[in-house]
Amino acid sequence: MANNVALSKPFEIAAKTESVKLPCLLNISMDVTKHFSITLTNDSGEELIVGYDKLNNQYFIDRSKSGNTGFHKEFAAKHLAPRFTTAAKMDVSLLIDVSSVELFGDNGLTVMTAIFFPTKPYTKILARSSEGAVIKRIEYIGMKSIWK
Repeated sequence: MANNVALSKPFEIAAKTESVKLPCLLNISMDVTKHFSITLTNDSGEELIVGYDKLNNQYFIDRSKSGNTGFHKEFAAKHLAPRFTTAAKMDVSLLIDVSSVELFGDNGLTVMTAIFFPTKPYTKILARSSEGAVIKRIEYIGMKSIWK
């Protein structure tokens, strides 16, 4: 867990947890809503980006560079969902598995889910903001797979 994380530069979650393992739960709280993203990436350059676009007041999941995407023309895209509150404070929970992500925004007012198919496991999680957002609290909780 980390508090008052300024995203003037990318923040790597592993810097506070020693390593990132999937599945995991990532809880994010902000007092002032600004544009931010969480990027899952691997050493092959593949990435899945989940975040919030303040200008358009919507959450997004972008899997355009997430790995194996060539099997359907609409799979490699940025998918959007509206934010249903205008509150300044924002709470987002991400349930991340090795091939899926679920977003719960504003205590479940907005919910999104997406599958993805990286060619190698994602090993890094980075938080970013083009507006210099400050995350009041970010909590990483490692989870055990039900398959192992």
